[in-house]
Amino acid sequence: MKSSIGKKIKKEREKVKMTQSELAATADVSRALICQLEKGLRNDVKVTTLTKIAKALNCELNDLIN
Repeated sequence: MKSSIGKKIKKEREKVKMTQSELAATADVSRALICQLEKGLRNDVKVTTLTKIAKALNCELNDLIN
């Protein structure tokens, strides 16, 4: 089952028409992390990492965690 955060990251990423690789590069995280989060394989992500992902997606951190 996908994590709620992973679903939201994917939704926001698709909304801005980014690939996982583009998001990873923009957020300065690994593509593997983005993939694992979106697939629900990982949910132990630091707030600082989520903040970088949210900034890369041009959305608020609250959009990903609430």
